[in-house]
Amino acid sequence: MDLERYPWSSESSGMGHLVAYQRAEAALRLRHPELSDRIEMHSPLSALPTMLSVRLPDDRRVLLWLTRFARPRDFYPFWLIVGPDDTGLPRMWDALTSPDVLADAVRERVRAFEEHRVEASPWRWDEPDRQTSIIRLADTLAESSFDVRLVVSGNRIRATQTADGVEAFPFREHEGDFVEFKVGHHSVRISRKKEIGWLADVHEPELDVQWRIDLHWLLDKEAGSFPGYADDDQVLGRLHHVIEPAIWDRPPKNVVNSPARKGDRPRMAADRDRSEPLSPQQAQQVTMRELLALGFTDVTTEADAESASLASETLYIASTARSRPLGLADVKQLYADASIAKKRLMVLLRTGGMTRPAAEFANRAGAFVFWADRRTGLLAPYNGLAREVAFSEV
Repeated sequence: MDLERYPWSSESSGMGHLVAYQRAEAALRLRHPELSDRIEMHSPLSALPTMLSVRLPDDRRVLLWLTRFARPRDFYPFWLIVGPDDTGLPRMWDALTSPDVLADAVRERVRAFEEHRVEASPWRWDEPDRQTSIIRLADTLAESSFDVRLVVSGNRIRATQTADGVEAFPFREHEGDFVEFKVGHHSVRISRKKEIGWLADVHEPELDVQWRIDLHWLLDKEAGSFPGYADDDQVLGRLHHVIEPAIWDRPPKNVVNSPARKGDRPRMAADRDRSEPLSPQQAQQVTMRELLALGFTDVTTEADAESASLASETLYIASTARSRPLGLADVKQLYADASIAKKRLMVLLRTGGMTRPAAEFANRAGAFVFWADRRTGLLAPYNGLAREVAFSEV
């Protein structure tokens, strides 16, 4: 890797970095004593500070460096492990990664270079635990000749191309564990979320759209009503056999989504106000298409309603447009109404929001809560469950 390609910060916490390097070196010597006489502090370039290194043949090295990008992209410190043949974006680990994990990752990088092979799992994915479901799926996909590009589970920080350039990007908890791979010009993300289970999303950059594959139909031949799939064994055992044809099958037009970009800034309110608002009926149609795209497959428009409203066989959809926030009593009443109807609660907030106790109750009750823009009909996730369901940035 050409380290001069990237803007590195010149600032560091001297004593903090010294202690971190001492712990990493101690772990490397303890866990892999065969490397002890090859470990030293080294600076690969005069403009860079010294870092922990392991010597390789022909005066080459594997480097372990605690650093961060230069301003304005200096939000997050990280450990960087650099091998002599690295290409692509820098391979980084969270700054709080344990010294034992770093030591094993460095040792595997050394062994892979000396033995002229790819790194073993999970180190090839820059992850610490091979037994997690997403690592097992990534290994299966790679063994099946899929072009796996990114795996995120225990180590949640990566060098990522954003709208503003390359940044150290921490993936949030609601994105779950996930693997990204390429099929032709499509980018596919298979994720496992804490509450809703597995999702399979496809991004087609040529048309700049995303869509979601119904894993219930793909694996069980039964259409799902909600996004998310719970059967780990089916995903781990069969998905790699059936996913590719589903990616090449184009989705219906009403279940695609225009993706957000990593690093995009939200538009100012003044920009939104300059756009032409839709009629309530038109905005409701947009909201319905957004819900269909997310995987709420039985949402329809009420046929005989005088005002625009949404209906579902499985969801109790409550749309609110009052000036004050929904309180705990309001959400409990909506939940009771949904329970009587034997449906799952979904709340569409057009104004007002929710109080914190109300939002906490909605989370415990398994309700989906979204902002629904009155002018455009577009959705934005409001609570944790809605954030799990939302499409990821690309």
